[in-house]
Amino acid sequence: MSRSLLAVTALVVAGCVGKDASTRQARGGTVVIAATGNFGSLFPPNVNSTTGRQVTELVYDYLAEVGLSLNTTDDRTFATRLASSWEWSSD
Repeated sequence: MSRSLLAVTALVVAGCVGKDASTRQARGGTVVIAATGNFGSLFPPNVNSTTGRQVTELVYDYLAEVGLSLNTTDDRTFATRLASSWEWSSD
């Protein structure tokens, strides 16, 4: 029993040793999301299910978020996300 524990510990430690983080290149990957139902479309304007909405909120970010006051007529109540600034149209 103790030999197998030692072997597992050695494998875990060996798996943790790797290249320096500064020498690694960023690469694309795969996102795995467990969902309880069919999400349909992942294109945000076409999402029409709760599961699809939950998945798209994990994948996409907003340009800005409405603040706690829920006021959408004044840009001071929005919190910036992807957009750094914006202008209100006169119409």
